[in-house]
Parts: sequence; structure tokens; C-alpha cells
Amino acid sequence: MADPIVDELNSSTVKELQNEVVFDNFFRSCAGGAYLRANCNFPFDGGAFDAFAFTYAPMIGSWYGRGTSAFNTTKPQTLSNGQFDIRTLEVNITELLEDLYINNRGRNARISLIDTDSQTAVNTLNAIFEVSLFHHGQNMSGDNRSLAMNALSEAINNGMDPSWDGNVFTNYAGQSRTGVLQSPNALNGNVYWAGPNGGAAGTGVAGATGMISYDILEDQYNRCLRTGDRQGLGFPDLILSNIPAWGFMKKRIQAAQQFHQELDPVWGVHTFRFENAIVLPDPYCPSLIAGVNDPVLGNYLTSNLTMSNYTNLTTTSNFPQNSGTSTGGGTGVGTCTPGEVIFILNTKTIMFRPVSDGPFAGEFKPFIMSAENTKVSGQFLLGCTVECGSPWNNCQIMGIGA
Repeated sequence: MADPIVDELNSSTVKELQNEVVFDNFFRSCAGGAYLRANCNFPFDGGAFDAFAFTYAPMIGSWYGRGTSAFNTTKPQTLSNGQFDIRTLEVNITELLEDLYINNRGRNARISLIDTDSQTAVNTLNAIFEVSLFHHGQNMSGDNRSLAMNALSEAINNGMDPSWDGNVFTNYAGQSRTGVLQSPNALNGNVYWAGPNGGAAGTGVAGATGMISYDILEDQYNRCLRTGDRQGLGFPDLILSNIPAWGFMKKRIQAAQQFHQELDPVWGVHTFRFENAIVLPDPYCPSLIAGVNDPVLGNYLTSNLTMSNYTNLTTTSNFPQNSGTSTGGGTGVGTCTPGEVIFILNTKTIMFRPVSDGPFAGEFKPFIMSAENTKVSGQFLLGCTVECGSPWNNCQIMGIGA
């Protein structure tokens, strides 16, 4: 040990710490979650589970001859509902009483430890929610997320083609997608591979990432249209991607349509439009270039898909495959790199269901002191889920690299 332990300079001068200034060098903006909270917020007031009703078939009807035809008076079932349970999230704060009541106090406490930790906990909760927004809440092989909220990966799927995370969700909201509800307009979302697929008109190596184009965006946007709908669900209104794909889209769109930036009036973000949709960069959206597999927040780094694992692919998904049709039956070929992922969303079909009040409405559960030491611990709690009433009005595009 040095003798003396403190030199002249440090004995005569104290360090200057900027008052109440803490730079955040970890968390990122949560565009998707902010948009849902502002535009798709339907608080959950209680119940064993949450449900939404939907129609999946027409009534019976036909042309008939005057006085010569008997009506078919069979009553078909046309209405059912999807069911979700509310999932719960916690973020813990632990402090030591010595830090709070001895060290981090008075005029020398330039930064409040408990205030900083509280803000970091809120940021952690928001980031975990945001990463989870692009995942699912099911128990899939090798990917058990049954404790997490239901979200977009499972909602925008058709039970045949893989989502960006490699999962095929044959069930959604407790309903089977492969039975009576397999009609295109029931619970089947749109999945599209934007990379080369090895077809006669294709270029590049099948399964590698490709270039996003105006044509791809236009075609997939149009798959989500619901024109003439009296419920006002007609057009997708939000496109989300990580920052690299957001930049790729700006480069492609600017040459093909009138391009302008605008400030969203609801929550004040600078963005641009494609058709009727605002296009937002979300740093927690799945990405190969910018994604991270974080041990706390979750995984938003895309990884390769072994296509031989998929034996019921549709040709409309554009995945490399053999012998597929528009209704499935194709066997995947090679390896696909999801790369950057783009979500085209009709947020009028999406419901963010947070618990309406009480401790699970994002509130802080007060500190409780340990009986064995001076630790005190409390938690921010959130109960919620994300539901999609009409998956077919939404699309996920993957396989983008430029």
C-alpha cells in the first residue's frame, strides 16, 4: 500500500460531478410500444381472460327461382372468439439503507441514486416490452415463451410459413389456424420472403438476403388492404423496422414516390410515409445488422432458418421450396437468412391490453425490507398482452439485406 495513500492534488481538490446529469448509454427509443400506447390502448378491467369476437364464414345464400326453390334454412356458425390471458412483467430495484441514508444524501449527493435506479427500471420495463412486442407468448419447441405476452410474431403468421424467429404458429388466440378457420380471411397473417428464392425469374443465391424494393413494399402493403370496410380498417397505417431497414426503405422509396418528412402530432416523432402508413425506426425490431441477443431485455438478433424443417410452405410466401401451392404443401430448400425484418401493420386491428389500474398498471410496488440485512427491494409491475383481431390485415417481410 502506498504511503501516504492520498497525494497532494487529491488531498486539496475535490472532483466536480455534473449536478443531476446522467447520460443513458444503454437504452434505445421504443417507437412501436409508444405508438401502441398512444393509438391502440384498450385497458383490461378484469376477468379470467380476455377475448375478442370475430366472424370467419358467411351466411348461406344463393340465387333462387320465383316460387320454385326452397330456401336453405340451416343456421351456420359464423362467429367465434379468440382468448388471451394477461401476462405479468416485473423489474426489480434493490437498494442498501447505508447508501440511501448515509452515503447518497446531503449536498454531496449530486445524483439521487434511488431516482436514477427508478428511471433505469422504467426504461428496462419498456425495453423488455418492446423486444417482446416482436416475439410471441407460446410454448414452441426450443422457444418456450409461455410466460411472456402474446405479440406480433404469432399474430402475423398463417400456420404454414415461418415467422422471422423460425416458428410456425398453427394456433392463435386458442384457435386452430389449420381447421375450419383456415380461410384466408380468418386468423391467417401474411408472411413474405424478400430474398432470392431460386426461381426462374430470381437472381442471387437462394436463401441469401436481398434488396428491399418499392415493388415489394407496394405488393405486401396491398395484401393487407381491406377496402370498403365500414369499420374503418381499410389501410395499414404503421410500418416498423430496425434502423438499417428504415434506411434501406428511404433509399428505395424516395426515387419512386413523393417523399416528405413529417412530425407525428400524437407523440412527436419525425418520420416519413409510405402510402397511408408512417414508417418508424424501432431499434428493438428484429435485425441481423443492429440486433442483439441481450440476456435481460431479450433477443432481437435474427438467425438463419433451416428450410428443410418446413414442409407446408405456401408459394405466396416466396420462400425457397419444392412442390408448394398457394395453400401450402411446399418443402423448404437450403438455408434462409432473415436479415432485416419489416412489419406492415394495420394498428386498427391491434389492441394493447394493459391492466387498467392498481399495481399491475406499471406502478411501483413499495420497498420491503429484508429481515436479515439492510437491503430493501421493490418492483415495477406490468400486466398486459397484445392482440390482433384481423391478422390478415398485417404482414411481416424478411430476407432484407440492402
